[in-house]
Amino acid sequence: MRAISVILGFALIFNYLFNLQHVLLALKLLPVEFYQYPQSRFSKHELMVYKLILGWAIPIAISTIFVLKAKIHKRLTINYGYILFSIAVATFILRMIILYLTTFIQGGGATFVTAYLVGYLAFPLKFMLVFGAVKLLITLKPLEHAQMPNP
Repeated sequence: MRAISVILGFALIFNYLFNLQHVLLALKLLPVEFYQYPQSRFSKHELMVYKLILGWAIPIAISTIFVLKAKIHKRLTINYGYILFSIAVATFILRMIILYLTTFIQGGGATFVTAYLVGYLAFPLKFMLVFGAVKLLITLKPLEHAQMPNP
């Protein structure tokens, strides 16, 4: 469970700091029709799959490789940095679930109001993620094969 929250947290940080959709559009590697409205080249399902891959699948894959190669999940110490990090990840996921569930209410007003109100959580969540990640990485236990032998 710790590994999942750490992987999701690092994926969120990666997505905030290095948004692949914006970078690929700036480098002109994505078709311009990707961001035009109304969509003529892509169906709404194809567009959703592309955005899901660029926005979540690639950052989760990169953060999974990072966490497993660095063995972060085995070296974690439970402290306030990890707790803050986990609370931020859980709140972000809860925020997304609430926004998704409000789309089932007809009219669109509930989604608009919910998106407006949970928008106030964006900055504190980013701060909690970054602060928790820094504290989490600083307080990792050292690798066993990297420790100096006792004389």
